[in-house]
Amino acid sequence: PPPPPPPPCVVMTYNEDRALVFSKTYTYSQFDLFPDEGSFENDSYYVYASAGCAYVTVGDADHCGFFPTNKDCSGCESESYGDNARVSSGQTLHLPSDLQGDVCGLFVHVK
Repeated sequence: PPPPPPPPCVVMTYNEDRALVFSKTYTYSQFDLFPDEGSFENDSYYVYASAGCAYVTVGDADHCGFFPTNKDCSGCESESYGDNARVSSGQTLHLPSDLQGDVCGLFVHVK
């Protein structure tokens, strides 16, 4: 028989009261930019990456420039930006204070 499919990569963010803010299943590795000043950005305090994710890098919304259809932030320009944080597979990360309520997007790496 063929091997079972890998588990899905599900990423969820929660607010400071641990209520769900964002949930998405990823089938391939990608960058996901959060909308300008929306609840995804302003209300994310915890980030969960399921076992199907290799890891997720949380982008810090520092030094953002806003454009009509997009935004440009240091933490989303480069995954290696120093204030970004990494969530390991199967883990929930309580974001460092600099990232709490200040998330520009997610760099999702699927297994």
